Amino acid sequence: MAGHDLSGDRGVDRRGHTEFTRLVPVTEVDWWIDVYVDATWEDLSFQLMRVESDGMAWGYIRDDHRCTGAHAVTAELQGGRLEWVDRGEIHLGVPLECLANVRESVSDRKASALEDR
Repeated sequence: MAGHDLSGDRGVDRRGHTEFTRLVPVTEVDWWIDVYVDATWEDLSFQLMRVESDGMAWGYIRDDHRCTGAHAVTAELQGGRLEWVDRGEIHLGVPLECLANVRESVSDRKASALEDR
């Protein structure tokens, strides 16, 4: 967004990390990037949301129908935590080294796609 005012609100999120937010009208959006990080944990699909400074990887189990109480025990043995938050929503936090097949997907999208919405 060359030539645009990049001032906005700087703050600290609940984890103590610096964050920056600027709200703009959709007509000023030139492009955006979507980034997803997927992995496997104990042969279950996992979507990574963040990695804490202590190396704990937090995200969602995507194979909720395959997840069992034994997986919760495994997470605890690895120093992590698995939580059934809601029907079909399972959160997992484990050390990053417990994840396998970590892969990143990046989509670079033009704002013109917004016109279709």
